[in-house]
Amino acid sequence: ICCSSGSSTSSIGADAQRRHVFMMSAVAACLVVLVIVVLLHSQWSRTDLETELPELAHANLNDLWGIHDLLLAGYAGVFMVPSSAGLTEVKSAALEFARLLPALHPHEDCRQRLAATLGATPGSPAAKVPTEAQLIQAASDSWECLPARFSANDFDHPFLPEVLGNVEAEFEARMPHVRKPQILGACAASAWARTCSYWVSMHAMAARADGLALGKDFLSAVVPVIAGGATFCGGCTHHFRA
Repeated sequence: ICCSSGSSTSSIGADAQRRHVFMMSAVAACLVVLVIVVLLHSQWSRTDLETELPELAHANLNDLWGIHDLLLAGYAGVFMVPSSAGLTEVKSAALEFARLLPALHPHEDCRQRLAATLGATPGSPAAKVPTEAQLIQAASDSWECLPARFSANDFDHPFLPEVLGNVEAEFEARMPHVRKPQILGACAASAWARTCSYWVSMHAMAARADGLALGKDFLSAVVPVIAGGATFCGGCTHHFRA
């Protein structure tokens, strides 16, 4: 009887140990799954900013219209000395900015359209630096791909390709406004419509650039564009350069 009892106790102890090992394994598996889910969610939130622009309270996709002017007005380098090495650097930076847009534009529809224009895969930068003609088309795409389907008629004094190189015409396009600001989000009431759009756009693109390991490329492109006078604001440009 004594031996039988001891065998039964040993069997019960072994079963308890197996159940403990099973439960610990299950807990460990759940923790692994949880970590994977958290990492995937974190990666998604960094790289897939879409219709709600979660990093920017009150902004909407139509606030991104200024990407058009970052390309065109940025390429113009309105505060640079004509024919200077500095202007050449600014133009090169604007072309590089265009190259990155199939990856960095915050709206998927725009990434697809820009990729088609620049010969890229949506979600990745173009393999080659665009031509001036491709930059001009990319600027048009960056209006038309937004929910408002912007065109020149939606703005007063828009910066258009035909003003490039014409100092007086560029100056006339220094303060464009959306004719129906109610379709905007964070920038609807801004007195500096273009600059507001720039800041919304750059914050959204910076978030994507960070998630895609393109932060250095983005900064290398956008800093010379702003320093070249894309804001059309002398004080803003002076402080930015400083």
